[in-house]
Amino acid sequence: RLNNLDYAWVYADKNAYERLFNPELFAVTKLRNISGNYLDERYRPITREILLITDAEKPVAIAGVMGGAGSEIHDNTTAVLLESAAFEQTGIRRTSHELGLTTESSYRFERGVDIATVDWASKRAAALMVECAGASVARGVIDISAKPPRTRKIKCRFDRARSLLGTDISDSRIVEILESLHIKVAKTTRTACWAEAPSFRQDLTIEADLIEEVARIHGLHNIAVHAPRSEVVPDVDNSGVRAVSVCNAALVGLGLIEVMHYSFISPHLLDLFGDEDTAKRVVLPNPVSVEQSALRPSLIPQMVESLGHNAARQTTEAALFEMGRVFFAGIGEHCSEEERLCVGLMGPIGRGPLDKRRAVEASEVFLWLKGIIESLCASLGLPQLSYVAASTQWAEDGYAARIIYQSSAGTEEIGLIGIVSKQIRDKWRLLSPVAVLEARLSVVTGSVSSVPSVTPISVYPSVMRDMAIIVDQTTKNDDVMKVIRENAPPELTDVRLFDMFHNEGIGGGKRSLAYSFRYCSLERTLTDEEANRLHEEVKSKTVRELNAEVR
Repeated sequence: RLNNLDYAWVYADKNAYERLFNPELFAVTKLRNISGNYLDERYRPITREILLITDAEKPVAIAGVMGGAGSEIHDNTTAVLLESAAFEQTGIRRTSHELGLTTESSYRFERGVDIATVDWASKRAAALMVECAGASVARGVIDISAKPPRTRKIKCRFDRARSLLGTDISDSRIVEILESLHIKVAKTTRTACWAEAPSFRQDLTIEADLIEEVARIHGLHNIAVHAPRSEVVPDVDNSGVRAVSVCNAALVGLGLIEVMHYSFISPHLLDLFGDEDTAKRVVLPNPVSVEQSALRPSLIPQMVESLGHNAARQTTEAALFEMGRVFFAGIGEHCSEEERLCVGLMGPIGRGPLDKRRAVEASEVFLWLKGIIESLCASLGLPQLSYVAASTQWAEDGYAARIIYQSSAGTEEIGLIGIVSKQIRDKWRLLSPVAVLEARLSVVTGSVSSVPSVTPISVYPSVMRDMAIIVDQTTKNDDVMKVIRENAPPELTDVRLFDMFHNEGIGGGKRSLAYSFRYCSLERTLTDEEANRLHEEVKSKTVRELNAEVR
């Protein structure tokens, strides 16, 4: 096999050919390795992938790697047959690796030999034998040539060369340098030239190789060194990138560890979490594997899977977060994507070091995660959050809620929070409750760049008043606080819930909520009469709108 293009076999007759390629006869062939200045004798297995040089009956050498015992030169040798060839680089490298044998021959052929110089090398060797050893050259040469290698024509764009080199070099100088290196320039236009790489320059394959030669001959010292520079574009807004960075820092400050997953996911994992709308699932036409054959529509499945892998490796607690994209199928071949935030908690992550052994309750983990999202939103300038009970296939009943916040544009949903169901946790043998939330990142970070208004601090003393009301058991603190804020005068600076109480004396289905009010004026010290009047107005409106009773 010459140059991986043609095959040439020489044999005496059919029987000799069959003997030569009999697998039983030549499964193990004894060859002698010429390495350095000594010979060693070893049995080396010859496979069908190894190229042999043979005569009509037996192997003579392993092509490009080692010679055989039958072709050795001895003291009584009088006739020498010279063979000069060029072999495929990858084939020689593979043979050398399979045999565990590296020789000077394999070292040269692995790096490429110029096929155009094979005949010249043979003639030069014969001439040296005549000159140095007094040999006589026999008449005739057997030349079994492969197809001549195809000329490699490489386009070199002048502007591209100047751009990469960072220097102003003329078109004629580029052509002059290439031709000085015996690289023939076959065609030249106003914008580019086409160079023909000589056969001995196997390293020239692409445009960048030619530009490298130009730089080397032109002189690296002639290429000016330019300091890096950046250009400020006034209309570009990078507030989104900065907002994500601030959100990342806030989550790390809360004690969470960032994780990153591939955007590809297994459809079986999505089915486990109850991906209801399979029509919106983006399936890859040529996936790498079945486990990565779809684009993720949610960050929650991979987050729970990571927590499960950590638990399987004796990690008893973890607080992880990820910010990444999810994908949904659109009209036709188009699909939409959205940046989301996912947080996952496992184990007694919110307890002190002396209280880790007690079993973790689902409500406990849920409140820890609720505190994380509220602390995050508070640090990012988002208003106070509220929650609405929800139902989803991956969450435990009664432990799933939609996260809502009230903006100037109205009520907007941020995401979903919940406790992973026992059926899903059993897949990874997660014995303790696992809480996860997923939120729209653009909404969470939407207020990062906004500048909060300054609230002046009064220099006058404040007045404290309390209010205790009896409401239905179903009335939430958020409902009471919402009514108080809507009816609060400018002097009301702070409201806090400090007591909850219920017993049979209050009545069935009822409970008592006690609040502390702080009143303060920026202009003067409030009198008791003024504070009482303001407090009565707030209290009466709250009682009326909530249908409550004052204790």
